[in-house]
Amino acid sequence: MTFQGGGGDRSTTQFTWPDRLLYLEDDYRFGRRLRKEFRAIGLYKVLEDSAVAIAACFPEAPAKEAGIWLSNSNPWLDWRQFSSSWVRRLIEAMQPRVVLVFGRKASQALDIDASWQDEQFDHRGWRTFGQMKFLGCSTIYCQHLSQGASKQGVGTSLSAVRRILESQLDRFDTISA
Repeated sequence: MTFQGGGGDRSTTQFTWPDRLLYLEDDYRFGRRLRKEFRAIGLYKVLEDSAVAIAACFPEAPAKEAGIWLSNSNPWLDWRQFSSSWVRRLIEAMQPRVVLVFGRKASQALDIDASWQDEQFDHRGWRTFGQMKFLGCSTIYCQHLSQGASKQGVGTSLSAVRRILESQLDRFDTISA
């Protein structure tokens, strides 16, 4: 889950659930890095076959408006509360094996930013890792991939995702690169 899903994407909004994760083919920085990092950790097949991406806030808002969407004034507050409520309901209904939260703004929009455990920070004081249970699901924090995320921090987050997925496998499931 990320804060704003398609700020730079000017393509026509899709009103149906996509057949596959849209980040698998986009050419924006987030999508390119997502594919690269998931390949590196051996989770690309999981990304390709069973990942769902959800924007925690308005999915087509330009990145330069991020501060506005986090403000506590209407109409942004109302929309953010509606969006985050919808995201919460979707997670509760789907009960995914793991929720991966990309970036501080998504964490703030969902009002979970103060709840992370086992946090790690980089030299700038930016969170690079955290974990918690969110709506009954194992949840991992990862720096947003389009905003200078450290390779080490992303590796730590995705390794935790892999460990969670592997711990939930039964003898019929596999994770393959």
